Amino acid sequence: MKQIIRPRTLTVKRRHPSPVDLRVLKRFTFTEADSDFQWEKLRSAFTLAEWTEQYFNNRALFSDYYLNERLTDPRLTPVWVEDVRQIGRQVLKHLADARPRYSGQPERVIRKGLFEPLFTGLGFEFDMNKSGDSDLDEPDYVLYARGERDRPIVLAMTYVWNRNLDDMDPKRDTETPDEIPGALVVNVLARAETKWVIVTNGKLWRLYSTTADNKATNYYEIDLEEAVTAPENDQETALKYWWLFFRRQAFLGFLDDLWQHSADYAKGLGERLKERTFTAIFPHFAEGFIRQMRAEGEADPDLDAVFAATMTFLYRLMFILYAESLNLLPVTEERGYGAFSLYRLKKELAEAGGRVEEEAPERLGQHYRPDASALYEHLQLLFHAIDQGAQDLNLPLYNGGLFSDDTDEGRFLAEHAIPDRYLALGLDRLCRDVDDKTQALAAIDYKSLGVRQLGSIYEGLLEFKLRVAPEKLVVVKEKGKEVYLPARKAGKKRVVATLEKGDIYLENDKWERKATGSYYTPDYIVKYIVEHTVGPVLERKFEALEPRLREAQKLYRQHRRTVEARGNDHMPASSANWRVTSPAQSAPPSILSSSTRRRMSAWPSCGCWRRLGWSVPTGFSLPATWANASSNSPSPGKPWAWTSVGVPIRCASTIAPHTRFAGRPTVYWTPASQTWTAIRRTAGARFRSSTGRRPPSSPALPPQRSPRPRANGCGRGLTPA
Repeated sequence: MKQIIRPRTLTVKRRHPSPVDLRVLKRFTFTEADSDFQWEKLRSAFTLAEWTEQYFNNRALFSDYYLNERLTDPRLTPVWVEDVRQIGRQVLKHLADARPRYSGQPERVIRKGLFEPLFTGLGFEFDMNKSGDSDLDEPDYVLYARGERDRPIVLAMTYVWNRNLDDMDPKRDTETPDEIPGALVVNVLARAETKWVIVTNGKLWRLYSTTADNKATNYYEIDLEEAVTAPENDQETALKYWWLFFRRQAFLGFLDDLWQHSADYAKGLGERLKERTFTAIFPHFAEGFIRQMRAEGEADPDLDAVFAATMTFLYRLMFILYAESLNLLPVTEERGYGAFSLYRLKKELAEAGGRVEEEAPERLGQHYRPDASALYEHLQLLFHAIDQGAQDLNLPLYNGGLFSDDTDEGRFLAEHAIPDRYLALGLDRLCRDVDDKTQALAAIDYKSLGVRQLGSIYEGLLEFKLRVAPEKLVVVKEKGKEVYLPARKAGKKRVVATLEKGDIYLENDKWERKATGSYYTPDYIVKYIVEHTVGPVLERKFEALEPRLREAQKLYRQHRRTVEARGNDHMPASSANWRVTSPAQSAPPSILSSSTRRRMSAWPSCGCWRRLGWSVPTGFSLPATWANASSNSPSPGKPWAWTSVGVPIRCASTIAPHTRFAGRPTVYWTPASQTWTAIRRTAGARFRSSTGRRPPSSPALPPQRSPRPRANGCGRGLTPA
């Protein structure tokens, strides 16, 4: 098994940073206690950049649109106007010096000084369910409404200050170092008497739900330390996103209502999208193909072939829209995939079409020509990059067949095109919907849609056929359904829509205009089938593998202790080519922890540094650049400067990435005066030690002359975002 590590890039407009940019960049302005903590902080900042909104980090538990637009409207959510200044002062009293007070302290100290006072302030009564050093798969606290101890309303899992919630953390958490809170919460949810579970390390507060599609990765998170120290004009809003979600009243109906409203919004969004797909989106794409084929001399195009190819084209677009919404594709990399993405293209269409639904078709028709196909050619390049992978766009290989040119539909899409006007009209309706609140066109939040909702659109199309109107047709209502009739036979029936002769439309065997039923299996049936079919097979497989996996884990730990005993000597760059074929990727959590899996995985070739967000001088740019011209040593609270490997900066201290054989990068401070490394595009390239000492086996390398710094303080080879 070969694992490819991809870079994670953060791009910021320096002159006009957004509030989200500033929130992310704030995490770069302080220094953690050691290199491991610093690395985790940097990783968390990049993760935050991919998901966060201005005040919260919503990992698809609720609808971002609902949290940003509906929740903050007092007419829709009256509790939004509640005064949180009093609770804010209480929280600030506990959080103001929490970092120096609780860092390195055992959990019993932070429980007494922070968690229990905050639980009381949030309106709960509570019972401690286990001690801080217990490794039982149970919640730490059971929380009740006041005076109602017969029925818990939420469970809480608490950890030491700023502990990693997604991995083991033996340095911060010496009592339960092997726990992975993000995995343990799944077990707690499975046995929970309540719908909700709180997971917190004091700084971060998370909500998990038994109703989430993915109980491990779907959560809502607030950085409470960040909220109470936010600028004065943002502090009250930031606190509301914590207070309203974590107080006692939230678990007595507010969160359930919010989740249901988010689900209803997603359901309505999916239904409207499905309707537009049948009446506008699919017909626009198909008509574009047919007109292009006729222009090339095909008087009678094969409608079945056009239908099949349009289906594939539509689902390619939906796949990309969904993947980009979840940041499964690197859409935030504005100098790479971002400039090439569907996200950028749909913004271009939105600007051309305007925000008024009735005016958008005419404006797009004027902006895009019916005899050009630049948009389609751009999409074909994007499809090919996703299918084959593209290093310059930081795209891995997605060769599942959907984007392949080797199928009949793929060959059709490669040989034909949709003119820009028809593609723009269909794609804009696929990407935007009318906002119920403003009645203006707004981008669709595909993250809010479920996979089965998107699958329902695809499956609903299967019973339809592509037609060309032989005469003028009208759409009328009959028995609650919309059907096509020749205009001459409509009589006094109420006409819903009209098609001219030659127009393209979809129709099933009952002359219906659109699908009306559900085309996916209900969730409870899916869970039952999986549990009783796939589950037993996997259990038998894992039981058979367990002895081998435990032996692999034992050998790995022995090797790691051997390496760490030698100290952090830096290895040649050729070690980046080390690959391991390991069963760790398929091991259940009970056998190998997630961090062990990662450390048993492979680092790819020299691109591994780029895959972590570092840069080597081969044309790749750094995610961000910070300079501190007066500092040559690490100091808490001071910014860091980032440099390409092998390119020194005289005016700033730098972060120099190195390797450990355990498969994890370690960040070292290196004074600018000592930072130089010769880089060659060979497996024998060497990394200089952060202490200035070369590894014993390394040949002497002549120092390079430092380049003259640019005016902005960055050395040659850096491209600030």
